[in-house]
Amino acid sequence: MTDEPIATGRSDYRNPIGWLTIAGCVLLMVAAQVAAYLSPKPDIDLVRARIEEEVQTDVGIEATNEGNAAAFAKDLAKAVQTLRPRLGSDPETQMLYAAVRIEQHAAIEPAEIAALKDSKNLAYQAAFQIDSNPKLDLADARRLASQIPPKEFLYKLVSAQALEKAGDDGPRKALASNGLKSDVVLNASLGAIGLLGLVVWWGYYLARSHGLLEPKGLPTGGLSLPDADRLAIRCGQMFLAYLGIFLLAGAILRTPAEQKYSEMLVELILACLILWLSVVPVDRKLFSLRSLGITREHFGQHVLWGIGGAVANIPILFLVQFASAYVFRGLPTPEHPVTVELGYTTNPIVLAQIAIVASILAPIVEEQIFRGTMFPALTAVFKSPIWAAVVSSLVFGMIHPTGIPAWPGLAAIGAMSCFLAYQTKSLMPSMVMHGVHNFATLIFTLLALR
Repeated sequence: MTDEPIATGRSDYRNPIGWLTIAGCVLLMVAAQVAAYLSPKPDIDLVRARIEEEVQTDVGIEATNEGNAAAFAKDLAKAVQTLRPRLGSDPETQMLYAAVRIEQHAAIEPAEIAALKDSKNLAYQAAFQIDSNPKLDLADARRLASQIPPKEFLYKLVSAQALEKAGDDGPRKALASNGLKSDVVLNASLGAIGLLGLVVWWGYYLARSHGLLEPKGLPTGGLSLPDADRLAIRCGQMFLAYLGIFLLAGAILRTPAEQKYSEMLVELILACLILWLSVVPVDRKLFSLRSLGITREHFGQHVLWGIGGAVANIPILFLVQFASAYVFRGLPTPEHPVTVELGYTTNPIVLAQIAIVASILAPIVEEQIFRGTMFPALTAVFKSPIWAAVVSSLVFGMIHPTGIPAWPGLAAIGAMSCFLAYQTKSLMPSMVMHGVHNFATLIFTLLALR
């Protein structure tokens, strides 16, 4: 690969404006994420998704092990305590609440499911009739169950409860059995990928020990401190663009329904803006896409590096997330908004949008910001790619809207991206790794929630 020379700007002074911009944007984003994560009133969609996931797990476990009945009862009581003050006039929340109460074999007050009765949605009306009657004859149970589409676990559970009230527990057993089979398949698949990841690491170790696969260094090469400052300015510009575009979209698209379909457009605009910045000099110094590591050369090799990096990162993520769950065990469970949306949407357009944003647009944007600019700039400042990788990866983890316990795992993904960029002198492998990881996570999440 032939390096493209970077036009040189003035080199006789230091400019801290880029670093101050980055620090201000990061502090603002982290503060917003932590405030939302620790909020005593999280989004109702997030609340429902967490409870539904717990109930799905408990239904499968209780069906095979009566010793877990006490733990199941405890989870149900906690779910009722969480949902009851949030019932309002939301039929979806009332439907979940009623399903939990039926699992408790407890009575349901008519006011608690009034929104189901008043809804024009046939599924909600059927759920109201199921919840209102302690017993059903088989014909009515089948009729009501047929009006509830089996699009997600909650709807399947309500249908099973209807038939169970008529004496048919077959759907309940099938629901629990399918859930357990799905868990076994998913866990076995993750275990196999984890073992393959260890094999990849062993192969890399053997190659390095024989003098092969030596790291090629950063795509930008060695930067002077003034040039690192200029690259920090470019990174700060990207952060400001990121914040500005999302804030503007939030102001223009005022309703949640509008905002739900805006993310792909916002990410696309941001990606185009970053491409435009690549032809705009910073203090007479040009940081082109090529100089930052985005080229078509060795594309096939870089794709393989990216896939290998995604697989090799799995055992690391297992260890990091296990340790994180223990260290942060007193904090609320982390959850990404995308995971929540996957739990209750079956719209193929929404699913396609999520896949495009997570697997294509987000990797392009985030790798440019964190590994294309921040990582090499910090490497020049710290005079160490290791410390630069640690800091940039922690920042990468902290700005995601997940929650504190998820930060170490996200930082591990960022660290793998830094490793790939330094190993190959290109951003292409880290983009591929990032996209493969996000797409695989979406697939496994969909399989786990369906």
